[in-house]
Amino acid sequence: MLPNGTLDYVSPCWQDILGYHPTEVTGKTFDHFVHQDDLERCYAFMQSLLLTATQHGAIEYRIFHKNGQLRWHTSTAAPILDSDGSLIKYVGIARDITEQKLQNLELARQAYYDPLTGLANRTLFHKMLEQQMALCQLRGDTLALLFIDLDRFKPINDCYGHAIGDVVLQQVAQRLHHNTRAADLTGRLSGDEFVVALTGFTASQSLVSQILPLASRIQQQLSAPYLIAEHQLDISCSVGIALFPQDSLDQQQLLHLADIAMYQAKKRPSQAAVVFYQAAVAGRP
Repeated sequence: MLPNGTLDYVSPCWQDILGYHPTEVTGKTFDHFVHQDDLERCYAFMQSLLLTATQHGAIEYRIFHKNGQLRWHTSTAAPILDSDGSLIKYVGIARDITEQKLQNLELARQAYYDPLTGLANRTLFHKMLEQQMALCQLRGDTLALLFIDLDRFKPINDCYGHAIGDVVLQQVAQRLHHNTRAADLTGRLSGDEFVVALTGFTASQSLVSQILPLASRIQQQLSAPYLIAEHQLDISCSVGIALFPQDSLDQQQLLHLADIAMYQAKKRPSQAAVVFYQAAVAGRP
């Protein structure tokens, strides 16, 4: 590759790996093929080669196959200098690591996402919640943690089988996705227990007036009938809410308080299916 990024030679393997005949590639700059989000790192890699005048390895980047698919490559490269130390060209060897990357992504998905619903699992939700709490503390915002438990879910498993119950849980996850904002966090803790973190609330107006409509909409949508395999399944859900930093600064404690509020909501469904922790301890509806 020439100093300006023009490809003056590529191996015939390009056609096997990326679908391009070498004649389709030579004369073009490498940024025609590399994903734009990886270009800055590639430029920095090339600059480092030039400054150190030594071989470097293990830069990873995404490159487009001729069919439009993205492939992952890792490369080693070295600068070729003339007798005056001026750059003549770069030479490098690339290796396709797409399958390895996909395997790593699948392992990460299995480690951090609930396999049934696709929501964040307990481990990932706690990690994301910790980050959101830190951001809220930095901005002076309030975070509302919703602990959601489905009501009358066990009879569905007992009467219709776990396969139908699994579909209900999947549809709950879909409804959560459609009724939360992009910045909100959603997760499944276990069984029929779900959590949502709503963010971006300020003390400029009543926190309850900001949070309650969003929480009530989630509760109402999750409580609407489910039509599965010609069965209309009627369940509802109870929602407990704890606020950061008002109720607690500790993540585990915040989750515990939201859980307490949820159980208070379960005890009085005729009064309120959504209960704030402070209302629960004060004995208010």
